[in-house]
Amino acid sequence: MPRGVLIFGLSHVGLRIAEFLHDTGVGVTAVADSRKRGMVLQNMGVKVIFSDSCDLAALKTIDLTAYGSIVLSADNELYNLQTALYTREINPHIKIVARLFNLNLGRKLQDSINNIKVLSVSQTASSSFATSALIVKPVRSFKVNDGIMMVYKIKGIAFEGKTVLDIETAQDIKVIAVNDDVFPDENTAINAVSDLIVWSSYTTAKELSGVETSEVQHNVKMRRKKLLNLRHIDTVLLYTVMALIGIAAFSVCFFHYKQMKLSFIDSLYFVVTVLTTVGLGDINLKDSCVGTKVVGMILMLSGVTLFAILFAIISGELIKKRLELFMGRKKTRLRGHVILCGVGDVGVRVLEELLTLGEKVLAIEKNPDNKYIPILRQRNVPFIISDAALEETLRLANLRHAKSIICATDDDMKNLEIGLNAITVKKHMRVVLRIFDREFAHMIQKHFDIHVALSSAAIAAPAFGLATGAVHAHSDTEILGIFDAADHRLALAVTPADAGFVLAPNRKPLFYMNNQGDISFDTKNVNISERDKLYYMAKWGD
Repeated sequence: MPRGVLIFGLSHVGLRIAEFLHDTGVGVTAVADSRKRGMVLQNMGVKVIFSDSCDLAALKTIDLTAYGSIVLSADNELYNLQTALYTREINPHIKIVARLFNLNLGRKLQDSINNIKVLSVSQTASSSFATSALIVKPVRSFKVNDGIMMVYKIKGIAFEGKTVLDIETAQDIKVIAVNDDVFPDENTAINAVSDLIVWSSYTTAKELSGVETSEVQHNVKMRRKKLLNLRHIDTVLLYTVMALIGIAAFSVCFFHYKQMKLSFIDSLYFVVTVLTTVGLGDINLKDSCVGTKVVGMILMLSGVTLFAILFAIISGELIKKRLELFMGRKKTRLRGHVILCGVGDVGVRVLEELLTLGEKVLAIEKNPDNKYIPILRQRNVPFIISDAALEETLRLANLRHAKSIICATDDDMKNLEIGLNAITVKKHMRVVLRIFDREFAHMIQKHFDIHVALSSAAIAAPAFGLATGAVHAHSDTEILGIFDAADHRLALAVTPADAGFVLAPNRKPLFYMNNQGDISFDTKNVNISERDKLYYMAKWGD
């Protein structure tokens, strides 16, 4: 039976899937329309077929019966859909793993075609991006039963003097590592300087290690200077109002003291009716002298002209404000919010996660024709249409009072530029970058003041690789994810558990889940029923 895996469409994620499968000892063949990425795999010893494009015509030149599974990982999802349908016609038994953003379409595809698995890179990686903006030292997040579970690092000061068993008994937490000792003995003592890697729900993680909003302190003198600064006042509006007030004051005094000897209130009433062109006729200049009539005509012309200018300015400002609101260029007054830069496939999934977690979000998107803008309006998410790399844009986003910023555009250098500019505006701003290359991401975190740099392709690659079925696991065990922590590669897995179930050595039990979806972190005293499942962690490769 053919066991090799064909990677068709060597996108960023396709490259990472090929690397993952190759590292696990699976035979991989990659069809590459990018010579640069193809050469990377070729230098690793992976068989590469170079093609001008990864479309249906290119797939027809390949013998699909020679492979046990195929991964369709092109950036063009139409190609992935076409090649999935063609592949099933040519080889009814081959396992198909297809990349699609639209999960509804993916579910319909899985229901209508046998032996196919549809995955979304953005859906797989979104929870890790979202929680990285909210938890101080995150490692990886996973969606479990419509909730988020996560692995993260904390200092031992909160548990000083306790043992691993004490911690796990008192709270819904599992200690994964203590000072790089993975799966420590339950009697291991914790001190204030211990470095812990723990597993818990997101809610518990937020209580233990949540990101706090750091407010920027402004100098009092600078505030006063800003209040007194009239540079941003429209000079035409200012002069118009001053002219109206001056003419009105002169005219009231003129008609009160000089000519018509009207009372002060009557003079004011008369001047207002003339300036506003109402002219009720109860007071008129018919029998007045020439000088008084000239003043009256000047007053009428001034009223028509100045009020026309005033109404034009006010109308212009109102339209401007509406356009700014519609186009997303109005300065926000949000505080403690998360700024999301780049509302693409990954960005919109991260947005959904943040909103689900109850966070306030402001989005920045450069393209006014972005297809996800209607989603922002539908979800009442404030947004700014501008270049997030500009400091003025970050000012409009009220960066100084934001909790964190996620740079999730499709351009690594743009994300880095946005992150560095954010730190310039607010020194201790929490920054999460989307970076394709893992090694580059690690160097960025090391040399720049960047808190987290993640690769959506690297996060999603194991899920795609595992879905091929080429990576061997126990028949009853499902591997949910693979990640690196404490210098080890760890796997999150789930397996059925019955009354006589015994977990193999070198495994860390996390929690049981019954068929109603109820979770129990007490893995020793829980009553196990027939349909319960045990979630556990293991060293990858053991």
